[in-house]
Amino acid sequence: MRIKKLWGWFCTLMITALLAACGGSDSSNNAPPDAKLSAATVMIYLNGSDLESSGNAATTNLKQMLAAKFSDDVNVVITTGGANKADADDPVTDWRTLRRYVLRAGKLELLTDLGKQDMDDPATLTNFIAWAKTAYPAEKYHLLFWDHGGAYRGFGVDEVNGGKGMKLPVLQSAIKSAHDQTGIHFETIGFDACLMAHAEVAYAPMPYASPRNSNRAPDGTTPPCCRRWRSSRSSAARISAGSSRTASWPFRRRTPKPSVPREAPPTRTTS
Repeated sequence: MRIKKLWGWFCTLMITALLAACGGSDSSNNAPPDAKLSAATVMIYLNGSDLESSGNAATTNLKQMLAAKFSDDVNVVITTGGANKADADDPVTDWRTLRRYVLRAGKLELLTDLGKQDMDDPATLTNFIAWAKTAYPAEKYHLLFWDHGGAYRGFGVDEVNGGKGMKLPVLQSAIKSAHDQTGIHFETIGFDACLMAHAEVAYAPMPYASPRNSNRAPDGTTPPCCRRWRSSRSSAARISAGSSRTASWPFRRRTPKPSVPREAPPTRTTS
């Protein structure tokens, strides 16, 4: 009789454990079900390189971002690194380690310092995207790159870790890995980098976004000190509105000029 009771208790415990295992899936990487989604999260991958260590170009653009006006429901998260520079008076005091920031009310708030990591490593990019989506869930996502560009040769030069760059297929695989992990789809993928307004650059991330490029110069290079990142209040409002045609902050769409019909060349007469 005692053996039957013990066996019954044992079966009950086993069934309870199995039911708990079936319903106990890990949700640590997901936002809470009742979490309010922001209108947009903008992810900026800011690889300082020699552009920062030699000319403070990244700091110049960061200060422009700090001067911009954003809607309260737009998250701007930035990862920095890749430059041999440290200056206690700059918004980013040390570029030699990988850091994550959030831009709030005109201030750059340091969230974490991950130590020495290679910004040319695709895993670094994948982890940044996955972290940003988890930490700042939103209805729309935008991914912006800042550094050197080389068209089909790829993006980025992390001078702290050898400066090998990230080839275009490697960049594509990093975005794909983030998509496979999180299901993320971008409204915008933009490059504040030279030579990235090429067809192959637009094609590479096409399955994961509606790509848009920032380059407008005739030769595909960016203007001196890279692009102006100071945004108007209306630009930020367009992001929170979520339009895929206008939510390409900080890259403004140009209004096409009306076409003017060409005059027919004068006919030549022979005497």
